[in-house]
Amino acid sequence: METDFYRIRETFTLGDIVHVISHARRNIFPVIDDFGRLIGVVQLDDLREDMFKREKWGTPIGRYMIQPPDRILEHEQIQSVLPKFEENQTWMLPVVDKQNHYLGFISKSRILNAYREQLVKIQQ
Repeated sequence: METDFYRIRETFTLGDIVHVISHARRNIFPVIDDFGRLIGVVQLDDLREDMFKREKWGTPIGRYMIQPPDRILEHEQIQSVLPKFEENQTWMLPVVDKQNHYLGFISKSRILNAYREQLVKIQQ
């Protein structure tokens, strides 16, 4: 699980996110409520058209927020995780606990790389 994503609040505006993006290495941002629960995600591609228009910086981030196609539960078995990536045709999914608190993201490419490394070890 990767945890180095900037968390943004549901009260943020586009202008707030523009400042976050200037420091971020990622192109997806979890949107959390005051209790740390995941309420959606914002993708850089969905902001790109408006982020250079200062007159739009007051726009609530909720306008750009989407629901992730699925969520992975903490401690979920890998056998149920991989089908979620395939069914949703995505490369990144958020990880939450049973109360929907945001914990991080899992990337399909990282899972596949780990699997590949294990195969190499077995073959040696």
